[in-house]
Amino acid sequence: MMLSTILRVNAVFTGACGLICLLATAFVVTHCAIPERLWVVILGSMLLAYVPTLLLAAWWPTRWLIKTIIVLDWGYVGLAAIFYITHWSKVSSVGALMVIGSAFMVAVFAALQQKYTSNALRKE
Repeated sequence: MMLSTILRVNAVFTGACGLICLLATAFVVTHCAIPERLWVVILGSMLLAYVPTLLLAAWWPTRWLIKTIIVLDWGYVGLAAIFYITHWSKVSSVGALMVIGSAFMVAVFAALQQKYTSNALRKE
């Protein structure tokens, strides 16, 4: 598996999550127990803004950019875990699937990016 493929799949997943946040804000707020719709809109906007960075890294991978993406991905996993732990009693089962599922997928992307970074960037 190539690093560029992982980054492109990450971009597609991230874009889909961003669109879900923006197009189904009320659904996300209801099931994830988020107190304000604005937080979901901000999250969706940030996710969509992250997509070009992932695509740039897939096209032109540099060590600092890939490492930044890995740190950001692990940061998302940590924040999602903290959110779920602090709100688990208010989150519906669908919301739990969204929060835990997205964090799991991002963790997979981060781990794969870490694994394939050293091989892909040895040429630098």
